[in-house]
Amino acid sequence: MTFLVLKFGGTSLVSLELRKKEAGKIIVVKEEGYAPVVVVYSHRPTGRSIYHGYLD
Repeated sequence: MTFLVLKFGGTSLVSLELRKKEAGKIIVVKEEGYAPVVVVYSHRPTGRSIYHGYLD
């Protein structure tokens, strides 16, 4: 099994549309036979999750 590290954060996650786009990249990597290791980071000063409102 080959691992592939994918790192997402900052402007690539600011909107629901962009988060869905990045999620699509993870799906493609998995379909290509890799085992994705996903790193998600956020430097929001409020401490709110980048997913706030996305999973509600």
